Amino acid sequence: MANYSDFKWEVAKTAEQCIQMLDIGVLAVECDGVVFSVSEEIKQKLDSSFFLDKCRALYLNDNKLGSTGALQLVKILSPRSMLTYLYLGNNSIGRIGAEGIAEYLKSDSTMTYLYLGENSIGDMAANAFGEALKVNSTLTELNLWDNTVGEIGASALANSLKTNNTLHHFDIGKNRLGDNGAVAYAKALAVNTGLICTNISSNDISTKGLAA
Repeated sequence: MANYSDFKWEVAKTAEQCIQMLDIGVLAVECDGVVFSVSEEIKQKLDSSFFLDKCRALYLNDNKLGSTGALQLVKILSPRSMLTYLYLGNNSIGRIGAEGIAEYLKSDSTMTYLYLGENSIGDMAANAFGEALKVNSTLTELNLWDNTVGEIGASALANSLKTNNTLHHFDIGKNRLGDNGAVAYAKALAVNTGLICTNISSNDISTKGLAA
């Protein structure tokens, strides 16, 4: 009997209206690198010419990729992928996996939307995303909701927004920006001309930070 992921893959492959969107859904495998190291068949599907040449949106929210799975995904994406939407929320990607994704963004020229909410990436990875945003010119939406990003990471991201005017939507809510992070963010917004919508709610910001 074919499993659920096989069924969803066949739907995406055979139905013309779905051929550019692949939703793998939740793969209930209790292991790090679930999509890749656990299921070689799914890895082969992602590594196929169909995925690289046709797929425009990949949904992998709420799996257990871990840093290993995230790094393997980046390896598959480079350099041929035509993805424009990538959803990796709640995957325990952590700092190392997130840094790999940030490095990928430096050379990527197709992705416009990246969702990385609830991955505990921390300040160092946030700094890596700040560096990536200085050179990336295609990403228009970035979601870093609930990622334990503190004042240091917030400042790095804020600095990148002083020169990056491609990003239109940025969500850094439910982190740990604090007042200093809020001040750095406010200074960046004063010179940024690209952002249309941003969210910094639930960030331990006092009236001092809000006044900035």
